[in-house]
Amino acid sequence: MKSLFIILSELNSKQRIQKAVRHLNDAILLRAVRHDIDSPIQRKSVVFIYNWQTNIIWNEILFLTSFIYPMLSFFEEIVDQSQIYNKIFVCEIGFLNVFLFDLFLETFHRFFDKDKQLVDSFIYNHKYLQKVLIFFVILADFIYYLNSFPKNIIRFGKYIRPFLVLFYSKELRRTFQSIIQSLKEIIQLIILVLLITFFFAIIGWKFIGDLDNQSNFQNITIASNILYSLISFDGYPDCMMPAYSKYLLQYIQNYIDKKLDYSVFYIIYFLSYLILYLLIFIPIPVAVVFEAFRVKIQFSIYIQKHIIFFLPNNKKKNSRSKLVIMDRIKQKEALLACFVSLDFSESK
Repeated sequence: MKSLFIILSELNSKQRIQKAVRHLNDAILLRAVRHDIDSPIQRKSVVFIYNWQTNIIWNEILFLTSFIYPMLSFFEEIVDQSQIYNKIFVCEIGFLNVFLFDLFLETFHRFFDKDKQLVDSFIYNHKYLQKVLIFFVILADFIYYLNSFPKNIIRFGKYIRPFLVLFYSKELRRTFQSIIQSLKEIIQLIILVLLITFFFAIIGWKFIGDLDNQSNFQNITIASNILYSLISFDGYPDCMMPAYSKYLLQYIQNYIDKKLDYSVFYIIYFLSYLILYLLIFIPIPVAVVFEAFRVKIQFSIYIQKHIIFFLPNNKKKNSRSKLVIMDRIKQKEALLACFVSLDFSESK
């Protein structure tokens, strides 16, 4: 607060209103408050770059660019001399330049942050370090690809591209963090799915077997793969046909003779597996992530109604509560700076 009052004493009425508007945007976007930007001794280039890098329009452009960039992987062709390849190559260079320019802007204005030390601005800023690491891995992949041209190589950077969008969208970043925090429950669910699939594979291997000398139930491993293809609809309904084909003529004869049709048991087998997974197991991962969101929102409402003092070294608080508390502290600091900036002239 001392630095806030020192800065406000050096500003005129119009500048204090501009500062209040900036802090209101900080509260909306849950950004950290910086008072050195408004200092008269601060370099104009730093102020200009900070306003550019934190501008809402510029961040929307970055989000759109990071969303489109991974989609280029679907249009990359094996033939490097095609016309489509040349256009994609130019687009990739343009996208990388946009990300590099934004990284330069952020590094520049963080370097001149007078309220923080360089260690706090760069080394202890995990989001900044992760962004730099992912970007330079993608850039190294692109440079290695250029040096290997025209030889075709595997672009490992295309598998990392989707992570860029997390740094330009707070909502997606919070969603990803909720998924990570729910990873234990999701892994337990995957293990349960594998056990159920293994159980059904044993049933199929023992009771269906190799019906037409080319069935996929000749052993447990292949039976498990076929059941996975069934619930993913990759081979649906082809994977069920061998179980029916052997009894097709028998089905017709039994229908004429009004006898018991054994293919009904195979229909029950496949349908029970489909219903179990499509109606029970598939919605559970979504419910796990939704539950993580619900807990975080309830905790956020609790924080808004109660005064909670955040201690970074308190090991009793989990990572989810720390994220929520830090967001609320940033928001309250920004709103306090906004109100003080508007009321400063009357309070002197």
